[in-house]
Amino acid sequence: MPPATSPNQLGKAIEKLPQPARLALAKAILAAGSGSDAWSIEPDSLPCAGECGELQETVGELQQTISDLNLTIDALNEAVASVTRKANETTRELGVANERIAELEAAQALLKDAKPSRQKRVRGNQAPESAPAAKKAKSQLTKEEAVIRDKLQKRLKATVHRLIGFDKNQHDGKMPGKSTLGEFAPSSPDGAEAYMLPDWSAASWCEGSNFDVVDQTITVVQEESKKSPLKEGEEAWLTHDSLKSILHPIWNAMKRQFEAEHDSHKKARMEKWALEGRLSERRNTRYSWMIKGATLQAHAQEVPEEDVEGFAVSIVDEFWVGEEWGWEDQDEDKRASWWEEMGKSGELSAAQKRDCKSAFELRRPEWMSDAFWMVCKSFVYLKEEDEINNPVRKGKHPITARIDLGNKSNLKISVGHEPYAFMVDATYLLGNPGFKIRDRPETISDRMANDMSDVRGPWVHPSLYDS
Repeated sequence: MPPATSPNQLGKAIEKLPQPARLALAKAILAAGSGSDAWSIEPDSLPCAGECGELQETVGELQQTISDLNLTIDALNEAVASVTRKANETTRELGVANERIAELEAAQALLKDAKPSRQKRVRGNQAPESAPAAKKAKSQLTKEEAVIRDKLQKRLKATVHRLIGFDKNQHDGKMPGKSTLGEFAPSSPDGAEAYMLPDWSAASWCEGSNFDVVDQTITVVQEESKKSPLKEGEEAWLTHDSLKSILHPIWNAMKRQFEAEHDSHKKARMEKWALEGRLSERRNTRYSWMIKGATLQAHAQEVPEEDVEGFAVSIVDEFWVGEEWGWEDQDEDKRASWWEEMGKSGELSAAQKRDCKSAFELRRPEWMSDAFWMVCKSFVYLKEEDEINNPVRKGKHPITARIDLGNKSNLKISVGHEPYAFMVDATYLLGNPGFKIRDRPETISDRMANDMSDVRGPWVHPSLYDS
């Protein structure tokens, strides 16, 4: 195909045409262009078709140029469409990333609020030693300072709840306040002063209308502390700045509750993370119990002393201990029927049946064999039996009942925590051929593995034979 004629070349060619030919060409262009944007001129349609050979050649070149321009426009349209598609994909990816960030923020908030079962080291958020005690992490406080902080924290929390009208036993425990998400403003009793209303959407937690709530809370606590003053030298805890520092995390927890109650997506995420947090905490506790029980059982089975510790840590894993589900972990519409089933197990006393939080349902990992599940139960049984026979704490501490209703846990196993072959139910393996297992370690002999595959073997406590 010859190269396209430039507009300048076309212009010069048209200028060479005689006046009648130029008029004929213009008339043909106007006639062809009046119908649609996609037009062409047949040379034979020109009035001077029989005489104007040069005009016909110019028309052909003009049509070729128009065709080339159309191809260029099509290419540009395709490029624009491609950029638009990529922009839409990027927007969707950003949406997914923002959703994940929101989930991580909710998880972090729950971890901050979670009450640890044991003292944990504080690493990155410790205040300088020269900082006021109220601004230090709990792990940095002396025993006496921690007692003072806890006392003031309880006073501040009770006071701010009272001032805004929050009561966990009324209005379904909803948190008062207002924001762009909604508003909940409980009415105060007749004759009483109106409740203060926090603004949870405010840019700062202690400015604007929130300043009045914060300031009044601190003032009330300071006045109440005059009736039961702190010891000499401890007055620094009662300064406005110190009390404000202690109140801040309380305020943040209240805000998170309000937002969760008015944002269905955030509420669902918060509930999901809260459930996972509770189950994880109980698994950690059960793991430590089973380690102790496995150690006791290893001694009973005459495992060499130098091998006991290695055996215990190889036979127990946090992903193998099962899960303990309580009343608050059930869907609200299923709690009553679940507790009724727990009561029919025959393992609860009359007093326990009246307290829906007196027992957990124990759920076996879906992949685990009956025999090894009995071994796991035996480890916990031995640990509890040892504590009864050798108490380390004074007073009576009733053991929370754990009832196996036959339901299974589908907790996903992380890489590196795959169970050993002898622990896994053969039927489950047939139905799940892709399930990953490991060969037993040297700390577990063939004989041990065989014995732990027997529901009435030496590794199962006799009291559990018929359970």
